[in-house]
Amino acid sequence: MKALTLLMLSIAAMNTWAAENSGESCQDKLRAGEYEQAALAAERVIQSNSQNRDAQLCLGRAKGMAGDHAAAVAALKASEKYSDNPVARMQSLTLLGHEHKRVREYDQARAAYQQSLDLAVSQKNKYFQRANLIAIGETREQGNELDAALEVYQQAMKLAANDNERADCHAHLASAYHTMKNHEQAVVHQLKAAVMEERSGDLDHYAQAHLDLGRYYADATMFNDAERVLNKLLEVVKSAEDVYWQAATLHRLGQVKIARGSKEEGAAQLRNAAELARKIGATELVSDIESSMKM
Repeated sequence: MKALTLLMLSIAAMNTWAAENSGESCQDKLRAGEYEQAALAAERVIQSNSQNRDAQLCLGRAKGMAGDHAAAVAALKASEKYSDNPVARMQSLTLLGHEHKRVREYDQARAAYQQSLDLAVSQKNKYFQRANLIAIGETREQGNELDAALEVYQQAMKLAANDNERADCHAHLASAYHTMKNHEQAVVHQLKAAVMEERSGDLDHYAQAHLDLGRYYADATMFNDAERVLNKLLEVVKSAEDVYWQAATLHRLGQVKIARGSKEEGAAQLRNAAELARKIGATELVSDIESSMKM
């Protein structure tokens, strides 16, 4: 994924209050993907003031992104302890849930999400209510408790305040239905997500929504629809000169071509996708494309 859900949620939530200047260096390093340097910057602040909530939060995020689960949990718990307002506590608890979910500790993740959700309900904060319901649904979906996931996603939908939030809910519903192999419902919900992202989303959200729609159409053997959606997406991302999404779209188009029997054309698109991904150093995408080439 080009954008990380964890970082998007935390950055959006942090806009609700001013961050302390002492945490800015860590935040800058974190945004740049320099996780070890971010942790060091946060630790320098914590050495002077262990109760600096922003530094503890940033340390927790940095340690989590670096894969140090125990240190991430300890720092995020400290950030919740030293939070001085409800929104700060909600953010810390939600990020703690994300860290547990990252390592598939689903019971612990749901416990943290539920604490944040309960606080959000008491504060009438619909943003965090919906965010935590979506996160709880993800733990259910990842644990293959798909009916429970659908139920929670539907609850989240009732709290969506705009097209972006409604699109997110529809995309989660589509994902759960897709896992259930209910391709018809997956397409229905992802189509709604794509329309809303086309109307209100940025390029990343627009591209991801249409990429998933193409995938769901293909899995439903609706190959003409899949190619139509993906070819339109390719035009948009070429116009935007976004190489990452060009590579990702060509990857999906190649898979669709091969699935419908046009193996040579599909293989050529996969080669083009891999070349583009290598140019920008998108190693994870390159690995995915190379896996498709071997099938």
